Amino acid sequence: MRQRGGAVVTCAGSPVALIPATDYARERMSHIYGDAGEARQAVHFVPDDPAYAALQRQATCDAQGRFEFAGLRAGSYYVVTRVTWMAGDARQGGVMMRLAQVSDDGAPAQVILSQ
Repeated sequence: MRQRGGAVVTCAGSPVALIPATDYARERMSHIYGDAGEARQAVHFVPDDPAYAALQRQATCDAQGRFEFAGLRAGSYYVVTRVTWMAGDARQGGVMMRLAQVSDDGAPAQVILSQ
């Protein structure tokens, strides 16, 4: 994420969720992020589909903001992470999401989450 002053802040040390783009996940992401990919507000889903959490994978961003998920099946996945920093006593930044495609040819896919 780019700060107002132009400095770039990464997700270094933050968790990254990889969520298969099931019908339930698509609806959920639409309610949470809308079309822009920026979190709008906290949304609670009741009842929540237990497969949504069970199918997620987690990684952690390294110091440069990179992360990796190995051994994925071809398909669509949501990548979600948080980028935050402190400005005085106030926390700034937020949650970012992007839909990514994994091909069946085994080639690494690179996803850049930016704002």
